[in-house]
Amino acid sequence: MVEEWRKAWKLMTRWQEVTIEGLCRDLKSVHESVRLNAVATCASGVVHQPCITLQSGDYGRAPDVQALPEELLPLLNDALQDSSEQVRIAAAICQYTLKTGNMQARGIMLEALGKGSHANSWASAQCLALEGDTSLAVVQRLLDQLLKNEADGDLKQAMELLAALSNTTVSYRLGLDLTKKLMFLMWNDWNADVRQAAAQALGRFGLGKEVHDEVRVKLQEASPSWRVAALSLLAQLGIMTAKLLPEFLRCFSDDYGIVRQQACLTAATLCIKDEMVLQQLVGLMQNDPVGKIKACAINALGKTGSLPSGLQDLLLWAARNEEEPVVRLAAYDAIVALGVNGMDLQNLLNERLSLEPHPVIRSELGGCVLCPIMVIVPGQHIDMCEN
Repeated sequence: MVEEWRKAWKLMTRWQEVTIEGLCRDLKSVHESVRLNAVATCASGVVHQPCITLQSGDYGRAPDVQALPEELLPLLNDALQDSSEQVRIAAAICQYTLKTGNMQARGIMLEALGKGSHANSWASAQCLALEGDTSLAVVQRLLDQLLKNEADGDLKQAMELLAALSNTTVSYRLGLDLTKKLMFLMWNDWNADVRQAAAQALGRFGLGKEVHDEVRVKLQEASPSWRVAALSLLAQLGIMTAKLLPEFLRCFSDDYGIVRQQACLTAATLCIKDEMVLQQLVGLMQNDPVGKIKACAINALGKTGSLPSGLQDLLLWAARNEEEPVVRLAAYDAIVALGVNGMDLQNLLNERLSLEPHPVIRSELGGCVLCPIMVIVPGQHIDMCEN
C-alpha cells in the first residue's frame, strides 16, 4: 500500500541512504515537498525494515526492534498537524505503518477517504480496512477499486481486504446496492479470481442461498455464455447440490459444444462420482462429434478415481482406435490415472509403440505403465521405466 501510494505521487524515497539527522532536518523544513518526501521515506523505511531471525538453538521471542529511531517519532506525530494536507495524509499513513494509528490519524484517513484524490482515498481505505473498519464507506471504496481498476496488485489487495473484513462481520447483511455490485462482479468481471472472490464474499455475508439460486438461474439461461459462466463458477466454488444437479446434467447434452466442454471441465475439477454424471461423461466420450470434448470427458472420468464396469474396455478401445491424437492421449492419461493394468494394457502398449503415428503420444507411452515391465516390440527390446 505504501509503495503504490508513493509511486502514485512520484515520491522518490531513498530510505537506505538517509541519515537520522537528515530526516530530522527535512521534517522541519519550510518546504512542503521536502517534508512530504521525508515522511514518505520514513513510511518506506518501516515497510522495508529487516526482520530479526533467531539463531539456531535460541528459544523465546525475537527481541523487539523499534521500527524508527526515537528522535523521529515526535516529528512524525507533529506532521499530523502540518499545514499541508498532503503531508498530513502522509503522516497518517506512516502512523498506520508503525501500527500506532491514533484518533488524529484516523480522522485524517476518514477525510481523505471521502474527499481525497484517487491515490489518497485508496490508501486511506486500505489503512482503515487493516484496522478492521467495516463501515459502508470503506467497503464501498474497496469495491470501487475492484470495479474501476485493472492493476493486478490492487485487485488482489482489495479482494484480500474484503475477505478479511467479511470474516469479522459474519452477521452483517449487505445493503442492496453492495449486494448488486458483488453480484455484478461475480458474473461480469474479466478476472476469474475476482469473480470467485465476489461469490465467496457474498457467501460469507450470509448470502450463500442467493449465490446458489443465481447459479441455478444462469444454468437455465438461453445464452450459452451464461451457462458457461455458471459452470465455471461452480468449479471455482467447489459446490454441487441436489437442486443444481438436474441443470448440470442437462449441460452435457447442450446444443453448444462450449457448454458441453465446460460441463466436463467442471466435473473434472469437482471430481464428481455421481452415477448419472459418469453416464453423461461416458456418453460424450463415445458419441460427441468434437474431439476436444471427447478428450475433456475422458479427462473428467480419469479424475473421478473410479473405474465402473465397462470403462476399462472403452478406454483401451479409445487409446487404440480414436482418430484424433488429443482423444488418444487423454485415454492414455486416464488409463494411468485409474490404475488400469494387466495383459490388456501390456498388449496395447506393445501394439501402439510400433503403430502410434503421433510423436508426442509415442513419448507419452513411455510413462504409461504403473510398474516396471519389459515390453516386447518386434525387432527390439524396450525397457519401460517405472511411472
